Amino acid sequence: MDTPIQVEKAWCWRDDWATGYDSAFGLLSKFARLNAMGARELADVFIHPDCGRRTAILRSPNVDLRSGELFDKEAISRHMRLPAESVAQAFLLENLVNSRRHSSDVLRWCPKCAHSGFHSALFQLSLVSVCPAHGQALRNRCPKCRHESRYALEPKLFASPFSCPHCGADFAPRLREGNLRSLKMRDQELGWIDNVAQLILFEDRMIPVKFDLNRRRKAVGLGEVAMSSADWRRVQADYTGFVSQIINELQAETLPSQSCLRYVSFDLVSRRTPRVPPTRTGNKTRRGKPLGILIDQLSSRDIKNSWDAQIASSYLVYSATRRYLWRHLLFKHQRCISSAAKHLWWHMEGEKTGAFCPVALAFLRWRMYWEACGVPRYLLAPMRKDPYGLITWYAAHAPVCPAGWTPEAEHWVANHVLGRSCFGSFREYLDLAMKDAKRDAVEWHSKALTGVFESYWAVTGCDSPSRPVRIYQQSGVPFDCSGILASIQSNPSHRAEHAARLAKICR
Repeated sequence: MDTPIQVEKAWCWRDDWATGYDSAFGLLSKFARLNAMGARELADVFIHPDCGRRTAILRSPNVDLRSGELFDKEAISRHMRLPAESVAQAFLLENLVNSRRHSSDVLRWCPKCAHSGFHSALFQLSLVSVCPAHGQALRNRCPKCRHESRYALEPKLFASPFSCPHCGADFAPRLREGNLRSLKMRDQELGWIDNVAQLILFEDRMIPVKFDLNRRRKAVGLGEVAMSSADWRRVQADYTGFVSQIINELQAETLPSQSCLRYVSFDLVSRRTPRVPPTRTGNKTRRGKPLGILIDQLSSRDIKNSWDAQIASSYLVYSATRRYLWRHLLFKHQRCISSAAKHLWWHMEGEKTGAFCPVALAFLRWRMYWEACGVPRYLLAPMRKDPYGLITWYAAHAPVCPAGWTPEAEHWVANHVLGRSCFGSFREYLDLAMKDAKRDAVEWHSKALTGVFESYWAVTGCDSPSRPVRIYQQSGVPFDCSGILASIQSNPSHRAEHAARLAKICR
């Protein structure tokens, strides 16, 4: 007689459903889907028997999925046939020990990733607002019922995995297909997620290092250090190299030893503070009272008179950059820019049109971004409202200087960073316009920038004659666009083609 095959008792699992970058929610949801399990059954299998709360959890499961301290990681690795590294990165707080205050306890997901049954633990970080693989904004509410779901092992969330626990909306329709072959993502998408993970891990490790550096610098009378945050949309090597070099450079000032050798180049700008402090009057500059005039009757002068000193100083930098671009770099395409602005009279946010002159397209979208203007035609008219794009940048991205600095020093630092951001954003819009011209399609949306041409910065000093303010900025950022502009024709045939393409665009 034939010997019967001995089948080992095990839970159902598909190796091709694990990408190696799944979160605890993603892994447990797919495991529950394959084995028809709920939150209580999952807790019985994966909650550690020596955690001290097993009985209470089995009675009423409610476990935060950001932390893995209550889970049996060996059981997860054994039943899902995963290496220990993949299980550890599934929990946000395993490696990012300082990330609890920067993470969300509400489920956040990418619609495209969830469509295939994928969820990353990085989506729970507050600083990540867009999926690094697909570029789509992360959701934290159901698109149908607008309810939020807690990021926890609880019965409602795991009654139907990857579905809204309130209305039953399906977030992963491909997960229900019986002939689904694989949930693995492409190498490029996984590369972006790995880049974000390494970048956030490095920034998390630098938090205590920065605190210790500031403590030692204050002890010897040196100024504190403020650095820009990591941009998850950029390559992590840019941030790690710059921050490591700056920290080594500043640590050498507190040690009686030879200064460190530079292995990453950076730009250094110092502001000399006058020894005689300027006389101050009792009147402080305040934002003016809103004028009781209709918006259509306001002039540019009335708008500017209502600004405070910070916005007025920043607008001078932006207007100088805009004037330099218009007069010295884009002078051959001024007619293209004016004709395109006159033709596009409606609100362009969310529109999809054909492409036209890439220089005109880049300059218009650049101005629309900084002035928060959705209608290109309004860019040719006098200013009717505050430049909310510039105000938003100042509120979200301007350097936060150490306490005790004068307002003049803070404006000087912010204006230096703003100037490079203006040039960098125009270079990126020009690159986007060149790509749109090749495929003859433009998607008008205000969140197109990735910051790839902006430079990281660090500021230090005491704002005094002996310890002047210093700005360290990342050098080698290629935001010079003169070479690209020289390759674009500006002859009569180019202008005729531009006019023909504009004529095809209508609302």
